[in-house]
Amino acid sequence: MSVSTDHTTPLARCARGAALLALVLVTSGCATGTYLRDRGLDLLDPLRFSLSAGPELSIDVQATDLLHVMVGGGQHVEAGMHGRRFGAGSFLHLGLPVVPFLEGGVLYGRSLFTETRGAWRAEDVADECYLVHSFGFAPTNPDPSWIHALDVEVGFTVLVGARAGFSVGELLDFLLGLVTIDIADDDHGLRGHGGDDRDEPVESDWIT
Repeated sequence: MSVSTDHTTPLARCARGAALLALVLVTSGCATGTYLRDRGLDLLDPLRFSLSAGPELSIDVQATDLLHVMVGGGQHVEAGMHGRRFGAGSFLHLGLPVVPFLEGGVLYGRSLFTETRGAWRAEDVADECYLVHSFGFAPTNPDPSWIHALDVEVGFTVLVGARAGFSVGELLDFLLGLVTIDIADDDHGLRGHGGDDRDEPVESDWIT
């Protein structure tokens, strides 16, 4: 009776495991550099943080896409990160108790006063929320993507201010991206032509 023993060193086993992982990544269509870049950008996408300054007194809270309420208003310049995009813009903010008299039922309005700068897109940073709109109960947002439906955010400005938030949908995109499932359709490696190509800043205004 013979006994088989494995004399492979731990270092050799680690090297074998690393080679197998590399083979899996390559054969699944992932160039390793692109894969790591996509995962790094996906890791940033759930995060929202910016600083602001201007003639404004306000506080606002977003509790998913169904409710975004603000008290106060004014105008400010804001700069920071919206996921992977770093940029800046000048915003007009109006909330309770003023804004319902401008457009019936609106609880919150955040409109671009000028074009965005840097990588910010209007559909990311402009927002509005109605209690009653178009004969129904529904929010109205320039970015209708379902992946942002569970976003939460809070902001305040007393001449200077800050805004912070988190996207649950983008977190799910990061986790699924580890196994190359791209629900946000923003991976460079899977799209094959540079990922999300909606980067041109455009103006947006919710006040008519």
